[in-house]
Amino acid sequence: MAKKTKKTSLDEKEKLAEELQGVQQRLARALADYQNLERHLQDEMKRQVFLVKKELLEEVIEIYQVVEKLLESKKNSNLELIRSQFEALLKRWQVKKIGLKVGDKFDPHLAECLEVVKGEKEDIIVEVVRPGYTLAGQLLRPALVKVSKKRE
Repeated sequence: MAKKTKKTSLDEKEKLAEELQGVQQRLARALADYQNLERHLQDEMKRQVFLVKKELLEEVIEIYQVVEKLLESKKNSNLELIRSQFEALLKRWQVKKIGLKVGDKFDPHLAECLEVVKGEKEDIIVEVVRPGYTLAGQLLRPALVKVSKKRE
């Protein structure tokens, strides 16, 4: 009888060891799933925050553009002050103007082509209709440009 008990005891230990190993594997998978979910939620939260900032800043930029246009037509110290406050706000929010200018090569990642005009060179910006902006390195609003197409 003692041998049977010993054998049963070994069988039970093996079963318990297998069960323990299975539980450890399930726990490891559950932990990995949880970490993936946590990472996914953080990414989604960052995306949502970016979208809210983007929406708000697009409106702020529109007002800023109006102030700049007014200053082009008439110098006014009050408008200068307002413009400098807008620029400080945009800088705090990490908004930067995309530095496209006439003569630059057209980049579809930074600008949208409004019109194609005949020119001497291919894919060169001939006019910046509206400047573009980035938010913390991501495109906030593409620039609107006119691009040259080589004459044939």
